[in-house]
Amino acid sequence: MCSQKWRGSTDDVLSPSDLPTTLRLLDTLWSVNVTPQQLVQVMGGNRGRKSCVSSVTWSDTAVKEHDANLLANYLFHITVAPPSNEFVMNSLLEPIISKNSNGVFARGNQLSTSV
Repeated sequence: MCSQKWRGSTDDVLSPSDLPTTLRLLDTLWSVNVTPQQLVQVMGGNRGRKSCVSSVTWSDTAVKEHDANLLANYLFHITVAPPSNEFVMNSLLEPIISKNSNGVFARGNQLSTSV
């Protein structure tokens, strides 16, 4: 997760109709405030764990298998724990997929810095 704002061109951002079906579904779920935690909770024990393992090992990073399993186990347990402020993610973060990159970025200037 990244806390910086999207700095790319808005012309490069793919519209939902240009996304693959899986990403279109995830974008729709995100827009109605379905959280990643809820998805893992609905998947249940086996599929939820497998999802956490694949999210930890999806890239070609040099994470050892033992470390990846420990991290995935930790991620699974904190994900299926009772919710705490998970619904704020949709308000603060915006997933963006462009032709050149993708990620989750901070939404516009919504937070006030005044005290």
